[in-house]
Amino acid sequence: MDTELAYSILEIMQTMEDAAKEMKLKYIAGDIQGFNSISMDLWDGISAVRDVARQNVPNGSRIRLVDACSCALESLKDIKLLVITNPEKVEWKLEYELMPLIESGAMQFYYWAIVDGHPEKEEEYQAFLKNTDIFGLLRIPVEQRKYEVDLTIAITGYNHLDYTMQCVESVLSNLPKNIKTEIILLNHGSKDGTKEYFEKMKEVKVINVAVNGAAPGVNLKAISHGKYFLNISNDIVVGDNAIWNLYRCVKEHCDYGYVVPTTPAVSNLQTIEACYSTTDELKAFTKKNNIYDERRHEQRTRLCNPLCIFPTNIVVQLSLEMYEDKCCGKSVMSFPDDKNSLWMRRNGYKCILAKDAYCHHFGSVTLKHDLEKKEEQRRFYLEGRIDFMNRYGVDPWGTGFCYDYNLFQNWNIPGIDGANILGINCGLGSNSLKIKEVMREKGAINVTLYNGTQEKRFLEDLKGVSDKAFVFTKLTEIKDKTGRDYFDYIIIDEALENIEVKDIEQQVRKAELQFKELVYQVSDHEWTVIEY
Repeated sequence: MDTELAYSILEIMQTMEDAAKEMKLKYIAGDIQGFNSISMDLWDGISAVRDVARQNVPNGSRIRLVDACSCALESLKDIKLLVITNPEKVEWKLEYELMPLIESGAMQFYYWAIVDGHPEKEEEYQAFLKNTDIFGLLRIPVEQRKYEVDLTIAITGYNHLDYTMQCVESVLSNLPKNIKTEIILLNHGSKDGTKEYFEKMKEVKVINVAVNGAAPGVNLKAISHGKYFLNISNDIVVGDNAIWNLYRCVKEHCDYGYVVPTTPAVSNLQTIEACYSTTDELKAFTKKNNIYDERRHEQRTRLCNPLCIFPTNIVVQLSLEMYEDKCCGKSVMSFPDDKNSLWMRRNGYKCILAKDAYCHHFGSVTLKHDLEKKEEQRRFYLEGRIDFMNRYGVDPWGTGFCYDYNLFQNWNIPGIDGANILGINCGLGSNSLKIKEVMREKGAINVTLYNGTQEKRFLEDLKGVSDKAFVFTKLTEIKDKTGRDYFDYIIIDEALENIEVKDIEQQVRKAELQFKELVYQVSDHEWTVIEY
């Protein structure tokens, strides 16, 4: 698209957002005639922009301006109907649906039509983002931020109404009674009655995005009402007490940035042993399992998130930095869990798997529906993986992204108070971290984890999961780097430079490192354990 035309369209979109704001003021003042007049002008303006986009945006382009305009038109149509059928909803819909839809469309259009391929324009784009209403929370000093509710719960639905209804009902029946909550139902272009189901519900707020995926970040303005934000996929059934336990996790631990419950049908070894086949059996299991216990809050290198909770200021900051990092459009759809986890690790926050907050997960029904062709799915993840490595310098599915299940199934690790653990070349650090977390769950106190790597690219991520992380070239340096020569456990994930596997034990001892147990990988999922 011609740059001059693109800037003209962007200016019109910003004018449209101002018109939506003026509509709200007219409505509040009771000036329905003025409200209707502006709404007609806004309709004509959005329709004209959509027509221009249809003529000037090539097929297959990442510029989704046509879809963004369709979403805004659908919202405007609904709002005009609400004036007659449900007038108390109009003001909220203008503020938290129509305005963010226009603004989100402008944010996406700005990047893909103007900035993409022109790095000299990135600084002006970042300035634009910081001044949007969607990221308005971040312009308020932290100490001055005020929240209307303790917890905002957002449930996202995309077709599969039967799953969505079960999810919503489980949330409503498990709302904590001693905190103030707000529920936002987000419909992403469903064609099966999801929108109508949402709109009929009382005491909830509804955001409707007419075209699935056309307005990423559209809910960020609305969720900023809550100090904490719980995001739930529609294929989840929330377990007894799970919401309360997740809320306590983030409220009582300022370094917990990203928390998910245990669920079945999820990757990353995030489930626990659970036996049930009916709703009543699930309820009985979660009532027994979901008893708050900090020892069962397991720090992880990464998390997958069919359901997750964040402090709201963190998730809004994370979202802004993802936009600034050009992770929008298609790329935000691949490896979002890994991007969230990496951001937490590199910004001083912990990723926590809450084993005391079990929920049922049916298993990514939405994603499976969208990616039916195996080849398309394979290409989708391959491109996303390459993109991730290029952007962040580490492989999201490389060494240490998840712990080795076989190793920990066959290795009995006791809880040792004051234990010291040393990870060597553990990549992102999952195996060495797992040792510490196993000990903690068994009641060990003050367990210290050291992680050393011969590859500097892993250092920033290891800092996020270690008590001390460092780069070394030779084993003999570790004693000085850590200030220790004895470790309860030493685990080596990848080969040591210039040292053959058969010589590892000898070289560790030669470096004057003592240990209770030394564990190292011989080949994929095959480990040798050496006791002192």
